[in-house]
Amino acid sequence: MHTCDKYNGGCKVTEIVRELTVDEWDSIVHLSKAVGWDYHRKEVEIIFKNGTVFGIQDNGKLVACGALISYDEKKIGSIGMVIVLPSHQGKGLGRKLTEACINKKTQTQSLMLIATKEGEPLYRKVGFQTTGRIVKYTNPSATFFNDLVQAQPFERFMFQDVVDLDAMAFGERREGFLQDRIKQASKAYVLIKDEGIVGYGLAIDTPYNRIIGPLICNTEEGAIDLIRALLLGYSGRVRIDMPEKRERVEAFLQKAGFSLSATPPLMVKGELPDRNGTLIDGDKSGDCWSLNVTKSVDVTDFEPLYQDSFKKEATFMKLFRCQLYQLHQKRSVSIVNDTFSIRFESGKKQTRTLNNLNELERVLNEEFHLPQLPVEPCIEFLQQQNLALFK
Repeated sequence: MHTCDKYNGGCKVTEIVRELTVDEWDSIVHLSKAVGWDYHRKEVEIIFKNGTVFGIQDNGKLVACGALISYDEKKIGSIGMVIVLPSHQGKGLGRKLTEACINKKTQTQSLMLIATKEGEPLYRKVGFQTTGRIVKYTNPSATFFNDLVQAQPFERFMFQDVVDLDAMAFGERREGFLQDRIKQASKAYVLIKDEGIVGYGLAIDTPYNRIIGPLICNTEEGAIDLIRALLLGYSGRVRIDMPEKRERVEAFLQKAGFSLSATPPLMVKGELPDRNGTLIDGDKSGDCWSLNVTKSVDVTDFEPLYQDSFKKEATFMKLFRCQLYQLHQKRSVSIVNDTFSIRFESGKKQTRTLNNLNELERVLNEEFHLPQLPVEPCIEFLQQQNLALFK
């Protein structure tokens, strides 16, 4: 428990920073409305489920709150929902709540937040640094009808692959958080290219608007396609938040009637894990997935963030993996090292251990129909890294 003092009309009043419970969600929603923000019950409940919410009361009334959201591995913590009632602003309550969140994090956990213009100096004082900006686009009456898109509706059997894709972009696995977000979403779409998921996006409907996000894709063109899919048939107010310097996406939004409403700073305390970014121009990645084994591709041909994936210590350089989506059968098949798996739409999963190279190649030929994969060179490389592929 944390305490802070203030003076009110000459009388000293003690305010206690305490952990709130989910039953107090309505007080948080009312506090949000008082500052013109659009938090609602479902959003607040997800924050409680995935994090810790702190609050300060004055005479039994909630006057300030803030939350720390943690994810599966507790590498990254997100501080958010820091709200102070206008009548109590300027009295240090925001700082007390931020310090409570900082004290709650693990010793090795890095923190990130999106600051308001007024809050940026405060966060600097407690060790945060500005690393970039978020651009917020809004459209009061977006309308998208009869739009042809390549994105496809999300299916349950795709979930683990969406989690994997999200982890590469975010820097940490967020399986629990994404389960809740997908349940909350009014629409969920994936973009599949070369038999793998390269992007996904969610649309969250609130009493006030439709919010697009999370949105992750390896190309800006793909991100635009996902946005179009998520707004297909919708008419109403829309908000999209994304990192800056996504020129093609921003040009699309502006042409579609969106206006840039804010550019708040993205701030970090500590060092974030490696991330490949949420909207990356990955055009050259097509060379990687074309499977043209007669063409030589150098690591430097890829974007810098992709180059990190080819470092010797990178996770995906230490395993053999092949993935295929069989949409007509509503299932996915995969091989990771010596384990062959089939994941069905129902969520059921079947696995089988492969004992040698011959079994692996036979499964590839029969289930994946990809006999031109450079399997032997990949396995030879992994063996050079002292990886025992077949146990």
